[in-house]
Amino acid sequence: MWKNRLLYLLGIILLFSVYIMFIERYMFNCIIALLVGIVIDYMVFRHYREKIRITISTRSHVDIRSKVTPVEFRIDNVSNIPIRVLRFKFEYGNGFYSDVIKNKLVTSVPGYDTIVHTFELHTSHYGCINLCVKEMTVYSFLGLFKITFYPEMISNIMILPKIDKDYNFAIPEANEDDDIYQFDDNEKGNDRSEVFDIREYREGDNIRDIHWKLSSKRDFMVVKEFSKPLDNEKLIYVDFGGLADGKNRNSEELLNLVDKLLEELMNVSYCLIQNNIKFTICWSDKNDIVAYKPKDEYELKEAVKNLLNTKFIDETVSVYEYIRRHHKVKFDRIYYITVSDMNDVKNSIEKITRGSTIEIIGKEKGVMRNV
Repeated sequence: MWKNRLLYLLGIILLFSVYIMFIERYMFNCIIALLVGIVIDYMVFRHYREKIRITISTRSHVDIRSKVTPVEFRIDNVSNIPIRVLRFKFEYGNGFYSDVIKNKLVTSVPGYDTIVHTFELHTSHYGCINLCVKEMTVYSFLGLFKITFYPEMISNIMILPKIDKDYNFAIPEANEDDDIYQFDDNEKGNDRSEVFDIREYREGDNIRDIHWKLSSKRDFMVVKEFSKPLDNEKLIYVDFGGLADGKNRNSEELLNLVDKLLEELMNVSYCLIQNNIKFTICWSDKNDIVAYKPKDEYELKEAVKNLLNTKFIDETVSVYEYIRRHHKVKFDRIYYITVSDMNDVKNSIEKITRGSTIEIIGKEKGVMRNV
């Protein structure tokens, strides 16, 4: 488009200058000077193409929502020619809901210089803020020409819940009617308190493993194989399937509930870490079940960052699928964090392995004993 404008402009100037040349030489000289100025402006403008760089600088995560987060746009002009007008457009939005906010910035950059513009990003909910520079336009010094770039520069800012280190969370003790240990049904071990199987004696077997009473009733020696105890762990299952519905994503009530549940997730997990209790955080995305076993605060934040980047599916049965795959671990207590109503998750809870205590954290709180 700008090339056509240039051709039209040069054609008009040329015709007008030929006409003026036969009437008044002073006017002709003015026209020539103007034409030369336009050519110089165009040549300088072409010089900008490879001489400007823009970068985005911000912190990787913020621990407080509803706080202004500074985002720095750093613009470098590596040529000795100043840029009179630079306009770039950017947009940002929280991955948990669909609203995208568009904005623009207009500035100038001196030659061989760097300027930094700070944009104040307002965040009202936890989540992953995706900020993207969509378009950058550079204007020539006289404003007659422009060139547009589409850099598609992206920066992510995580708005994470701040851990409340004074959070009041009582670590539950095992029920009196629970077995201290549960044992693997498919694999033998070395726990002599529980017999896994009986088999015929083979050379090299420990004499202590011989089952003397049973051997006396048979014509051959038999030995005991012992059981393998299952590890007792806590499971935190995050069910944000309600966010899969695009209509609900902009519901302020739902987003406020998600914020509270994320705070519960961070605080409960931190308490388990501080008490050296093994636990797993898992959730469902579009492709599979995602699981993390954080051992410290850094790993916990990394797990929550990945959770905030998840494309949730509207299902609540995956917790059973995860437990089925990991049958060698006994989850004696399951913290079920959900945005769904209690009635919507009952079918899923009923499938959870026998012997687990399920604590619901969501719209309705409660503890269920699955027997």
